[in-house]
Amino acid sequence: MQIFIKGGNIHLNLFLDAMAAGCEDGVFLDYSNNDSFTRELIRLDPEIDHSTRVICFNNIGVSAILPGHDMFYWAEKDVEVVDILVDHPLYYFESFSIALYIKRLKFYCVDRHQAGSIAESFPILKGRIGFLPHGGLSEEDVDVIKGLGEKTYRGKAEKNIDVLYLGTGHRMDVNHPATGIPGIDDKEFYDMAFESLISDPYMQEDIAVGRYEKEKGLTLNAAERMTLTAVLLKTVHYTALHHLKEQMIEALADEGIRLEIHGEGWEDIAGKHRNNVTLGEYLDPVCCPALMERAKIVLNFHPFFSEGSHERVFGAMRCGCVCVSSKSRYLESRFEDGKDIIYYDIRDPKASAKRIKELLTNEVLLKEIAENGKMKTENDSWAERLRSL
Repeated sequence: MQIFIKGGNIHLNLFLDAMAAGCEDGVFLDYSNNDSFTRELIRLDPEIDHSTRVICFNNIGVSAILPGHDMFYWAEKDVEVVDILVDHPLYYFESFSIALYIKRLKFYCVDRHQAGSIAESFPILKGRIGFLPHGGLSEEDVDVIKGLGEKTYRGKAEKNIDVLYLGTGHRMDVNHPATGIPGIDDKEFYDMAFESLISDPYMQEDIAVGRYEKEKGLTLNAAERMTLTAVLLKTVHYTALHHLKEQMIEALADEGIRLEIHGEGWEDIAGKHRNNVTLGEYLDPVCCPALMERAKIVLNFHPFFSEGSHERVFGAMRCGCVCVSSKSRYLESRFEDGKDIIYYDIRDPKASAKRIKELLTNEVLLKEIAENGKMKTENDSWAERLRSL
């Protein structure tokens, strides 16, 4: 038996649907309703044993305890638990101690660097935290989830969207708290971290901390480095990512490229570029593949996954689009620029926008890149990710 634990996040629930679509022994539990979760778990209890595998995202359901028990349920049953962390693992560091009790609990990160750095910081996780890339959702995957089968014929979608972006553009107001660490000039630290993140496509928060430490001749201990990294994840991470998104969207709009955006926070840019920027409503993620199929290009921004990828990359390519994305070492190890994918330069968004504008005039090349990308991501579905575990 494989148990897939859902929660309140519709995106993660959809990933689980896609994972379980090909499973004959898959069972779903909903952790967002504690009473029904407990009732269903008690009902399944006689069937749950050492051979059972539990799959969840972001710790959802990992700490389940049945009423009247004083031990984590999955530890009691000695089952295998697969916990996939699609955000930075430091957001969940307080729960790593659960691994002391659930002996067959293993974490997976969608960025290889993050998995390695966490393994070094938390010795208990060595050998129990690994790298699992995001999966991508195609329209065929959606058909399977809906029970329509893999061979559903819909006809070829008309490519009537030049560039599509699915994501929010809210500018977050963040406060930069005092770090309280000797030798750290707080303003200087935050400013340097921001510049590092917006100028180096391979930068991550912990690497920015290390760069500051080296440049200032400091000797920080592991706890201090982790504290500073966690602070950046809650502050500069958001302002830097918004900056990178905004400058690229603005550059595309300034070039007159027809751009369709689904997500809040882009009203100012759309207002200035009414002739070529269209804002659409928020979409249920199950509807996104159908929209992607209509796009020539899908735009992606990585949330500082220098050795991983956002799921949007695989989704776009599996839907037959050209994916235009920021760089990552993982993606570069798999997809060639100008052949399978297009990488844009975060340091020169205007030049990148001109390149995209030129690409849109070459239908033959667009089709070739899209076909190459689709072929290379044939095995990048969530169902394949489950099989690879």
